[in-house]
Amino acid sequence: MVADSSNHRIQVFDEKGGFIRAFGSSGSGDGQLSGPYDVVVDLQGNYFVADDSNHRVSVFNSDGQFLRNFGSSGNGNGQLSNPYGIGLMSNGNVVVGEYCNSCVSIFDSQSNFIRHICAGQLSQPYHLFVDSNDNILVVNNTANPIRVFKADGTLVKNISIAGHAGGVGICMDPEGRIVACVCLSSFISPAEKKGGTKKERRSEHIGKRLGDDPDEEGAPAWEDEGANDVPEGAKHHTLDQEHGTGLRLLDESFGSILAL
Repeated sequence: MVADSSNHRIQVFDEKGGFIRAFGSSGSGDGQLSGPYDVVVDLQGNYFVADDSNHRVSVFNSDGQFLRNFGSSGNGNGQLSNPYGIGLMSNGNVVVGEYCNSCVSIFDSQSNFIRHICAGQLSQPYHLFVDSNDNILVVNNTANPIRVFKADGTLVKNISIAGHAGGVGICMDPEGRIVACVCLSSFISPAEKKGGTKKERRSEHIGKRLGDDPDEEGAPAWEDEGANDVPEGAKHHTLDQEHGTGLRLLDESFGSILAL
């Protein structure tokens, strides 16, 4: 499933990348979408779409036929403001990350509002993921990239990464390890330190990995503000690219394993 934001539609592919179907069109009417950012599917095969610019969630059946919308523009109970991320709990509750309200809103399986998670705990949540225990993993676009909440909204974990300048994606692999896409802003290549040209700096950025040596200048460090501290000595490896964006693989204790 792909939220094809610029084309205002959802595209569905099989496991080999073969196209199956597309649904949705540009607009604000029933069955239409405006910049959809994320999509999840329930056990019945229904698609739940975070319909960003329409400030709502749109629901389609397994064939891509429109079923219903819920949410409207605003910051009140049941209202949404630029929903970017969406997830489903085991009981069918729908979890929606609201970028402009800096909140996560939870609705029941019948689209009735249950609660907000916000009150200063989130800052422009860009994406979220609900794990098998109904914990809600949220990646912020600004401060403190990863926050983990229980289903009732209780904060479980708050993880910071030095040099972090925003997070844009998060999920979990079948082994329970977290994969997060974060942006970093504080890394300088050797060529840049030497005053090399932009072309020379770029050539040294490509494929250059920093952070393998915890004492290396520029290697990022973990800062953990919650309970259950990150294991002592855990490294955070960073792929040093011109724009400083990469994937982070974290184990179940939130220790960094790999950067891509």
